[in-house]
Amino acid sequence: MRKYDYFWLSNKSWSHWDKRGERVINDNAPEEAKKSYARYIEQRKAAAVHDRIDESTE
Repeated sequence: MRKYDYFWLSNKSWSHWDKRGERVINDNAPEEAKKSYARYIEQRKAAAVHDRIDESTE
């Protein structure tokens, strides 16, 4: 089980939905929320790589 950093989602005014339907951080969000969002993106990338590795070994 993966635990993602979701602090950046704790205040709805810090993020919005983009044209692709993805939630992204706003420019005016506090620095802590921006760092949380950056960690979340890295966690998602790492999980995607891990999932591809798992699929290729099945």
